[in-house]
Amino acid sequence: MYYKFKHNDRIEQGDILFDIPKILPESLYTVGIDDEWNFYVDCLKTDKRPTVKFSVLPEPTMGVILTQTCNIENAKKGDFLVIGELKKIDIDYTSYEDFKKLTSNKQKERCIKAINHQIRDFIRNKPNDHFFPKINFPNGTKLGPFHLKFKTIFLIPTELVKNNLDIFWKARIIDHANVVLKDKIKNYFTRLAFDDCIFMDDSEFKIYRESLGDPEMQKILNESRKKYGFYLDEDT
Repeated sequence: MYYKFKHNDRIEQGDILFDIPKILPESLYTVGIDDEWNFYVDCLKTDKRPTVKFSVLPEPTMGVILTQTCNIENAKKGDFLVIGELKKIDIDYTSYEDFKKLTSNKQKERCIKAINHQIRDFIRNKPNDHFFPKINFPNGTKLGPFHLKFKTIFLIPTELVKNNLDIFWKARIIDHANVVLKDKIKNYFTRLAFDDCIFMDDSEFKIYRESLGDPEMQKILNESRKKYGFYLDEDT
């Protein structure tokens, strides 16, 4: 069982929420928006404080709480939750739904492998996403599976969710699953992009290059750096 279905009147990291309001830049209402932006720029030119107001159209969506539980527990009025949007994955479960109709063990084995391959291929081809299995609710409803898109992250008021648990709260991933989610969050937000290290100064670059250990990788890194016109003292 990947999910729990009791919230015990509290919210935690890894909680699954439905119908929460997603507000991103594209949610800005477009009618007359050019005039508002022009007014914003004019205020800056005249050293005035911009007093631009926009109307937004929140989009109800599904999401998982990424904010750490300790921060939620210590939240103050006006604090926000960091939410990662969940999108349904299209996996063909037809063969799996007919699993009980299969008569031979070989047929059953092929059926299971087919589903597993689809899931593994999805995870391997989308390193910036996180996989959430299908949710089998106690009432018999089944939804999913889902994937968390780290590129679609937004904020919602903590109080909004806390005061409306019966509306928004749907499930909680188990503790072991949350450990995996935490690790995925850490890896995503602390990763060092390969191109970034190319533009380090010489001393920083040398330290980073030597930390790789792999001579072949060091060679590739040097060549990439030279390609952009950055040379070490030892290369000149």
